[in-house]
Amino acid sequence: YHSESVTVAFRVSLMFLLALSMVTVIFSTEHVDEIHRRFPEIEVQFIDKICRPTKDRQEAVCELADRVDLMIVVGGHNSSNTKKLKKVCDDRGLTAHHIERAEELREEWFLDTKHVGITAGTSTPHDVIDGVYHRICEIASKNASSPLS
Repeated sequence: YHSESVTVAFRVSLMFLLALSMVTVIFSTEHVDEIHRRFPEIEVQFIDKICRPTKDRQEAVCELADRVDLMIVVGGHNSSNTKKLKKVCDDRGLTAHHIERAEELREEWFLDTKHVGITAGTSTPHDVIDGVYHRICEIASKNASSPLS
């Protein structure tokens, strides 16, 4: 999406923008702001249909991203909301790896890493998240010169 390529071919006085879980909360609000900036004469009504758990996770990732060196994003590779969590990290310039299970973790990801965050898609089972957490703790104990927290 490039907002500069958007043109209005006819006179519009009202526009609705619908946000679903396929987009990030940040992406949606940036679009509303851009439409207001480019077309101040158009009334924009933002309809937010992003579910609360998805929003909460995206907001938590934003907060956590400022405190960690690496984010592990746990969830199905086809999960839309898990992909969006990874995108939030990418957009913030934070190194992040999207995995489905603990066995996908690579010890080299944690070299020179002091603080690791873990986030997961809304449908990721708790036992999978726990397995990832325990595997990260095992990796940290092997790497005593660079403790993780």
